[in-house]
Amino acid sequence: MLVENLKNLLEKPMDRRDFLKNVGLGLIGLVGMTTIISSLTKDNTDKQASSQLGDSSAYGATTYGG
Repeated sequence: MLVENLKNLLEKPMDRRDFLKNVGLGLIGLVGMTTIISSLTKDNTDKQASSQLGDSSAYGATTYGG
């Protein structure tokens, strides 16, 4: 299905404005997907790090706490 949509898009006659619009939408979609993926993986690593440190709000939980 994706291959057919891409093939139809490439065969469609378009002017410069349509081309730039399609490229821009593709880039926005790509940036959005990478942002979502990175936020999901970052959230997971933050939870793992906080569970290894224990309760980070307690006095002395960090090196600055004494």
